[in-house]
Amino acid sequence: MKRISTILTALLLAVILVACSEQDDFSNPTGEDVSSVSKKPSTAPTGPVITSVSPAHAEIGEEITITGSGFGPKYKYATNYVLVHGVRVSAYTSWSQTQIRFPAPSASVITGAGPVVVYASSVASNADKLFTYDPSSNITIGLQTWSGANLNVSKFRDNTDILYVDDSLTWANTTGPAWCYYDNDPLMGQRYGKLYNWYAVSTTAHGGIAPVGEHIPTDAEWTTLAIAVGADPAFAPTAVGWFGTNEGGKLREVGYSSWSIPNEGATNQYGFTLLPGGYRLPDGHFYGMAYYGPFMYGLYGAYWCADENPSYPGNGWCRFFDKNRADMMRGSAPAGYGFSVRTIIDN
Repeated sequence: MKRISTILTALLLAVILVACSEQDDFSNPTGEDVSSVSKKPSTAPTGPVITSVSPAHAEIGEEITITGSGFGPKYKYATNYVLVHGVRVSAYTSWSQTQIRFPAPSASVITGAGPVVVYASSVASNADKLFTYDPSSNITIGLQTWSGANLNVSKFRDNTDILYVDDSLTWANTTGPAWCYYDNDPLMGQRYGKLYNWYAVSTTAHGGIAPVGEHIPTDAEWTTLAIAVGADPAFAPTAVGWFGTNEGGKLREVGYSSWSIPNEGATNQYGFTLLPGGYRLPDGHFYGMAYYGPFMYGLYGAYWCADENPSYPGNGWCRFFDKNRADMMRGSAPAGYGFSVRTIIDN
């Protein structure tokens, strides 16, 4: 298979924000005592109050519970929301006046302690509650240990810069290692890591792009992972196209913080927390993410393997995941695509 063909259906939602302001009401009974001129007291809330954040530390995707008071009505997204380390939560398990539950947002470069803030009617809560992101832990499945987040490096192992390309025409004409952010947005890098062409993934120059102690998984190693989570060992090694039943869902982050609805079959059973980073076409255009209201959600996740498909020289093996499917796809794509990378820890 020379090329991944997908049809992106974009859902455009119109969001109408109505700003209302209250006119000042001055009272001056005598017209002489200017000190008696007073502004009508504000009717704005004093702000929500957080009493606890539980657990006090967690990894991406684990459920967080905030308790307190004055959190406002459920899903009033324009003015009611939560910030964790400055990252706006985009999906919630539940929301009431006294409790909010949500999966810790995917922001792989955020670690350590930072504030959790609830906004109700655009008024911030007390910001003295701290939540600590644990560094993304490695995940052991079967005999393999995988890194806990998508690759997010901009240098080769010897500290030489990998070419950064934002311009579409330049990307289309690049025949060497290169990387980019999805939609050229650095904030996407925080959440989903970087997108790399296969020239970057397959090269051994400068020590390659995998950090010391890690390597880019081969096609066979991705197949080993699929078998470890339930794929048929007699079929998976030679499967081309979509295969299996729910192996993709077992690897994907649950909920709708990153993946778009329906995130079919997602259980994250093994803590792999696979994310939908979208991808870049060889002509430089981006596909695989969509805005619903003010938030962006992932439709597809595409991940490179280190090795070439011998039936199609110049094409790298890859794995593909779709929000509408619980299985996974084994295929290959031309080197000019920009896909995500997940590394394996060396034995």
